[in-house]
Amino acid sequence: MINEIGSDYWLTDKDYQNALLCEPIVSLPYSFKKVVLTSLCRTGIELFLDKIDKSNGVAFVPEFTCHSVVRPFANHGYDVHGYKLKSDLSIDVEYLGGLVSKYEPDVIIIHSYFGFNTIPKNIREVISDTVIIEDLTQRLFSSFPLTEADSYVGSIRKWMPIPDGGFYAGDTNIDEPVVEDSSFTKHELDAFLCKGKYMIGENIEKNVFREAFASARQMLKKGYHPYTMSKLSRQLYNSFDLKHWKSIRQKNARYLVEHLNEFDFLDLPLSNVDEQTVPFMIPVFVKERRKEFQSFLAKNDIYATIIWTCPEELQNELTDVGRYIYDHILCFHCDQRYNLEDMERIYNVIKLFNDNLYE
Repeated sequence: MINEIGSDYWLTDKDYQNALLCEPIVSLPYSFKKVVLTSLCRTGIELFLDKIDKSNGVAFVPEFTCHSVVRPFANHGYDVHGYKLKSDLSIDVEYLGGLVSKYEPDVIIIHSYFGFNTIPKNIREVISDTVIIEDLTQRLFSSFPLTEADSYVGSIRKWMPIPDGGFYAGDTNIDEPVVEDSSFTKHELDAFLCKGKYMIGENIEKNVFREAFASARQMLKKGYHPYTMSKLSRQLYNSFDLKHWKSIRQKNARYLVEHLNEFDFLDLPLSNVDEQTVPFMIPVFVKERRKEFQSFLAKNDIYATIIWTCPEELQNELTDVGRYIYDHILCFHCDQRYNLEDMERIYNVIKLFNDNLYE
């Protein structure tokens, strides 16, 4: 078995064949009145924006977010503004309240970061007259209460080796797409299986599956179409032991937050892994030499990720906090592929870098 930590998921042929025997059932960990399964999270946002009225043409998104969140609003002609976060990745409610009074937005999207509860309880009081979408992607399996939003969206595929998968949930009368993105699904599946062969030691060059993933992801940039979640992804989802996976993530995350706190060149914005929290990844702020640190990790087969670059629409309005987050964040994988020995290896490699940094 190749001893790498991070980067894209993979599938073994055994996992794939087992999934083909399963029913294409997706049971989300929430009690929604209606769920529309989609190929991607942003499809859910697009479908919702198709239905709501646009009066002022203004939308708010967190200043720390990804291009896929911003693009649906831009595609629908909204003037997109970013709102300020605090250094612990929670929403600066006072700042947001001022923006709401100034711009009177039609819609605001909010999300909890990395599986932790970063949305203040009084958020509804501040934006009571604005349509709220809560993006559940990074808190998909955490059990702390949802915000009283008007609609919910999320990506499932970010959590596991499925080619596609997202959802929309809410009261708005939105029909589920009926057509699958079969070409993208096939390309993603091929990449998963190719990496799976590599990970178990078969004679596969790394560049082969990396190019396969890159080719699949490039297909997503060719334009928007409302596809449904594929039958294969539904089967794969139903074949996984999600309860066990959640427990693994919590154990791995607790080890990381406990041990990474000892390094002075790292700050942990989120560290309370309680029973309601199922971490997506563990983010740190690297105070200095982030590029060098990331490269050192990669040389030791640990692939920590800079999760997002700043979307073009938000660059001119970034606060100092937002700019610091983009410039210093690095995220460690703690998911179901790994165990505590892997987390200990992350710690030991960081310790080696730290000792060299301050020797």
